[in-house]
Amino acid sequence: MALDPPPRKRRRIAVVQDTVICRLSDDVLLHIFGYLDVLSVLRSSRTCRQWHRLAADRTLWQHVDVTRFKMDTKRLWKFIRRHGSDKMKSLSVRGLATDPAKLGKKKAVLISSSLAADINSRCSNLEHLHLFNCDLRDLQLSNLPTMKLRTLHLHNCVLSANWLQVDIEVEGRRGRRECILPHLNTLNLHQSAMIARYDLIQITYLSQLKHLDLSQCYRVDDQGLMTVSEHVPGIVYLNISGCTRVTDASMHRVGRHLNQLRVLEMKNLFRLTDLGISCIANMCHKLEVLDISLCTAVSDASVMELATKLSQLKKLNVSLCHQLSDNCLESISLLLPSCLIITKMTTD
Repeated sequence: MALDPPPRKRRRIAVVQDTVICRLSDDVLLHIFGYLDVLSVLRSSRTCRQWHRLAADRTLWQHVDVTRFKMDTKRLWKFIRRHGSDKMKSLSVRGLATDPAKLGKKKAVLISSSLAADINSRCSNLEHLHLFNCDLRDLQLSNLPTMKLRTLHLHNCVLSANWLQVDIEVEGRRGRRECILPHLNTLNLHQSAMIARYDLIQITYLSQLKHLDLSQCYRVDDQGLMTVSEHVPGIVYLNISGCTRVTDASMHRVGRHLNQLRVLEMKNLFRLTDLGISCIANMCHKLEVLDISLCTAVSDASVMELATKLSQLKKLNVSLCHQLSDNCLESISLLLPSCLIITKMTTD
């Protein structure tokens, strides 16, 4: 019986790398890689051993945006274990919560409590966390790396009731409580439907908060908005567009307490009338951007008052305010010559 011949050894072919980029030092290549997005860095790591080694450098993974990828829990966990470190400053991920076929299933969870704990331990210096379309009902806010967070975006995320638990009791110290987001200055809760009055009460513990986005949170009402206005006076950006329960009743508190406001977006508040707009005109003198588009109950009188009293306005959106006359629009253009006045809804 004939024996099989021994396997032939592969001959290594020497490749002479004499191109300009191959003669660059590691420091220069790292600087170039710093301009690439996540996908480009991952593809570059397959080029050669040197680039594979450089692509794993922690300095390239300080600001990570993987929202363009469809990632489940397993893939995200593998990615965090490979690239997560204390050098990471920002992380943006997209879940599958908008897919009706996967909502409620294990794949839609994306960030489990175990994965959150791993992110917390590996990325302890995380400052900016952006979560899009994530199902967070089985996760608590305290599971996330919150102590150094400055920005938290929960865009269209599925939350449980009373999920935004900011003020918690210190473990082992009965009766002592602390804020787990002491440095947060930007909170975006756009289209997070379960945000209600209790969550707004929790927001009052965020003493450093400057930017607050509650757009499309339809459970937000006057009482919750008044509570936030009274206890977080340092807010300079407020977006309550689509909060259809908000009426004129809360506008006086907003104008009285949020006197540092620079940007106020109140799109599609159909219950807002001239009375509420007048409160804003008389109290928010530092306002630079105001959006009252689709506020169909607003008339010429209050808009003229805005143009007269808010001299620092740089942008005013009054599109689809059907009660405004052409004479009113011409008058505010004359009163605010340096202000961009939007009278027609765009597709942006």
